[in-house]
Amino acid sequence: MKCGKMKKADLISEIKSLKSRMKKPSRQKEFGTVTSVKANNEIKKSQTMFSDLFEKVSDLIQCIRPDGRFVYVNNSWRKTLGYGKREIEKLALIDILHPNSQTYCMEIFKRVISGESIKNIKAIFVAKNGRNIIVEGNANCYFEDGKPVVTREIFHDITEFMRIESELRKKNSYCKLLEITAISANKAVDFKEAFQPALEAMCSYTGWEIGHAYVISKDDRNLLEPTNVWSLKDNKHFKKFCDVSKEIKFPKGIGLPGRVLASGKPHWVVDVTKDKNFLRAKIAKDLKVKSGIAFPVLAGTKIVAVLVFFTTMELEPDQQFMKAMAYVGTQLGRPIERRHAEERLKEKSGSIEQKNIALRELLGQIELEKKQIEKNVIANAENLLLPIVYKLRRKGISDKYVQILQNNLKDLTSTFGRKLTEREAKLTPREIDICNMIKNGLANKEIASLLNITLRTTEKHRAHIRNKLGIVNKDINLISFLKTL
Repeated sequence: MKCGKMKKADLISEIKSLKSRMKKPSRQKEFGTVTSVKANNEIKKSQTMFSDLFEKVSDLIQCIRPDGRFVYVNNSWRKTLGYGKREIEKLALIDILHPNSQTYCMEIFKRVISGESIKNIKAIFVAKNGRNIIVEGNANCYFEDGKPVVTREIFHDITEFMRIESELRKKNSYCKLLEITAISANKAVDFKEAFQPALEAMCSYTGWEIGHAYVISKDDRNLLEPTNVWSLKDNKHFKKFCDVSKEIKFPKGIGLPGRVLASGKPHWVVDVTKDKNFLRAKIAKDLKVKSGIAFPVLAGTKIVAVLVFFTTMELEPDQQFMKAMAYVGTQLGRPIERRHAEERLKEKSGSIEQKNIALRELLGQIELEKKQIEKNVIANAENLLLPIVYKLRRKGISDKYVQILQNNLKDLTSTFGRKLTEREAKLTPREIDICNMIKNGLANKEIASLLNITLRTTEKHRAHIRNKLGIVNKDINLISFLKTL
C-alpha cells in the first residue's frame, strides 16, 4: 500500500497498531531482564559464600580504609585480638600495633595504598588484654578510578611457632654457653682465666650488655670485692657505670651481689632503677640500665665469687636461664676448688717434710746415743770385767772357759750376735751358743763337755747350723764362715 493512496481510516489504524507494539516489551528485552536478575542473585550468593569462607578460616583477615580505620575483620581476627564488632568500628591500625612494630607497619601501609603488593610482612599485634600476637602475611589494595578504596591483608598467627623457635634458640645458646664455660674452667689456672671467657660468652648468647665478677675478700668472707674482669657491649657508653662499680664493695645482704652472698642462690631484679636495695640506681637510670641478675660461683659448697649481669631491656625472670647460670657457677668454681686443693696439698706436704726433718734428727740422736752406749760397754768391759777374768785365771780355772769368757766380753761391741740373730736361719738359743763356741775354736768334744751333751748331739747341731745358714758346699769351713759375721 502506497502512502499517498492510503485512506485516512487506514492510516489511523496503522498508527494505533504501531503504538500498541511499542508498549509491549520485546522478546529480547524480556530475556535481558531475566539474565540481569539471575546475575544479581549469583553475585549475592557468591558474596555470601566468600563472606562465610572468610569468617570460618583460621587466618586473620582485615580490610582498612586509607585513613587507617578498619572496614572489616573476620571472626578469627576478633577472637584472637579479643575485640567486639562495635569496638572494631572505633579502632585504627595504629591502635593494635606493638610499639616495636608501629614504624615498620605504618611504612608498609603507605606503600600498600600507593599500589604496592607486599608479601612476608612480620608484625606484632597487641590484643585487648595486652597479650602480644606475632603475625606474618601479605597485603594489597583495591582501587576504583585510580584511587585507593580499601587495603586487604591476610595474616597467620605465628606466636606459638615463634615461642617454640625462641625456646630452641635459648636451649642451643645455653648448651653452647655451658660448653664454653666447662672448657674455660678446665683450662684455667686462676679465676680470671675462667671468668673472662664465661662472661663474654654469657653476654654474647643472652644479649645482656654488662657482665662483671666479684670475689670474696681475703680479709672478710662476708664481703665481696670488685675485680677487673668485665664484659661490655659498649665500653664508652657504660664507662661511668664501671667507674662507679669499681669503688663499691658489697657486704652480705647489701645490693644485688650482696643478696646472692647472703642467700647462696641466683637473684633477678626486673628494674634495678626501682629497687631500693640497689646502690647504683642513679647511674643505672642515667644509662637506661633496667634488668639485672646475679648468681654465685661455688667451690664445693662455699661461695667464692658472684657474677652480675645487666641489660637495658626490662625482662621478667627466666627460670630456665637461672638454672643454667647456677650450673655455670658450679663449673666456674672448679679452678678455685683446684687451687684450694693444691694449697691444702702444699700445706700437708710441708707438714710431712717437717715431720721427716724431725724424724731424721731423732734418728741421728738415737745413733749418737747408741755409739755412746757402745763406748760405755767397752769401757765397762775393759775396766771392770776383764780384770775379774784375769783374777779367775790366776785361781786355776780352766783356760778354755776363761778364754771364751774373755772373747765374749770383747765381742760385746761386735756385730756377731746381732747378725746371727737377725738372719733368716732362725737359729735356736742352743744353736747360737754352739756357734759362739765354734767361732772361738772349740772342738766338738769340748762343746759336748761344756754343754753336758753327747758328741753325736753336738754333731747334729753342727749339721743343722750349716743347713740353716745355707752352707751347702762342704769345702766351706764353718769356723771361717762364722768369723765373717
